[in-house]
Amino acid sequence: MSGLELATHYQPAQQAAEVGGDWYDAFPLDGEDIALVIGDVTGHDIQAASRMSELRNMLRALAVDRPEEGPGQILRRLDTAQSRLTLADAATVILARLSPSSDGRWELSWSVAGHPPPLLLTTESTSIYLTGPSAMLLGLRPTMQRPTARMMLPAGSTLVLYTDGLVESRSQDIDTGMTRLRQYTDTHRGLPLPRLCADLARDLGGTRDDITLLAARTPGTRG
Repeated sequence: MSGLELATHYQPAQQAAEVGGDWYDAFPLDGEDIALVIGDVTGHDIQAASRMSELRNMLRALAVDRPEEGPGQILRRLDTAQSRLTLADAATVILARLSPSSDGRWELSWSVAGHPPPLLLTTESTSIYLTGPSAMLLGLRPTMQRPTARMMLPAGSTLVLYTDGLVESRSQDIDTGMTRLRQYTDTHRGLPLPRLCADLARDLGGTRDDITLLAARTPGTRG
């Protein structure tokens, strides 16, 4: 995939009774394009885990069936399918697409449904949250339009998708958690991608909820 690097990390809740609905996915689309997904189904039981699997598989099928559609259009179809097939009561999700361009850079397109925003770390600036157009979580208004945002990523960019277990807990509100996440990635920007994901979960996450991370790093500037 033209030097694109991917890494994932999953850290389950330490309490055995807590079965989470977190999921991540990455799969190829047309050409060298790749889809990235992270989501969280409401609930912490076996039913949530089962419905998570159904929703994950449905999203993959919808994205592969019409790869020409933007992430927002695909999430809208997923929302419709969820409401008609009762795949889950409610869920948050990010669907992103990375597409290589002729100049060696990568275009990112993404749509957010009620999920914490993607974090983007570049080689020349502090990390930022991609708080562009977003919409409410799946399962509330299945006929609503879902926006797609787009941007060209600078060479050597790192995109981090994560579930709320990384940034929110009973002892920490989500705003504080997101600030800590941004500061941590700024300080540890040079880490290999798999280690960055593992260290984020270990150092920032709590123990009462699952933590899931999916990260992508684009190739650096060619010498």
